[in-house]
Amino acid sequence: MESLVGRYPRSRFLLLSERASPGEMLNIGMRESSGSFVFVLWSDMRLSTQGLSSRFFERIAEQDILCQAPFLSARSGESLPSAAAPALQRASLKVLSLPPARDGTRSLFPFDYCGIYSREKFVLLGGFDATLESAYWQKLDFGFRAWLWGEEIRLAQALKVNYVDDVPSEDSTPDEYYKWFWLKNLAPVFRGDSSVIPRSRFWAYLRRRQGSPFAAYSEFRSARDWVRLNKYRFRQGAASLVDLWEDESA
Repeated sequence: MESLVGRYPRSRFLLLSERASPGEMLNIGMRESSGSFVFVLWSDMRLSTQGLSSRFFERIAEQDILCQAPFLSARSGESLPSAAAPALQRASLKVLSLPPARDGTRSLFPFDYCGIYSREKFVLLGGFDATLESAYWQKLDFGFRAWLWGEEIRLAQALKVNYVDDVPSEDSTPDEYYKWFWLKNLAPVFRGDSSVIPRSRFWAYLRRRQGSPFAAYSEFRSARDWVRLNKYRFRQGAASLVDLWEDESA
């Protein structure tokens, strides 16, 4: 570390004393950063864009969105389906991985957390939920919340990044963390200018949760309190988000 500090005196290095999820590390990095924008990149990635012009950064400031994610490619040079899109399949949410069609393609979340974030918007959104230890559900919760609260995540064609190692695999199987994603993002109903989780949603949650109904009710009540606290930050509900996404993609 001393040699790195000597080579990069203007950089700040953070050493964590215990294990942390990627989202937790990003939350810490955002708090420590002094810039308006933060570029998140992993050690197995390389910026393949041949220089980024000052106009590119001016456009980022002008567009004023939460995250500009890159066009990604594998070590072989093959483009990756790095745009995540929501769809409904038999009334259940399905997330599709699609190749970005054009500059400004929307994505539910930034692939592998990578992108240029607006630090202010990230902090106001609350960052990543550290209680979700699954990387997939952590990213999906962050991105879904962002779109429900009126923020945007889009892919920037001028920003190209490629992996130098194998693309990391990811488990999207619903697990214990899916329940929190469902409660915070799919259970709320948007009415007028705010969202609420109706009491009637408890039975749908109990079917998904299984186990002790008392524990399920305690979790359900905590989620209702969280939504009530943030109810005026919602700009739409999950159903309208998916419908509008499909309409704009048609």
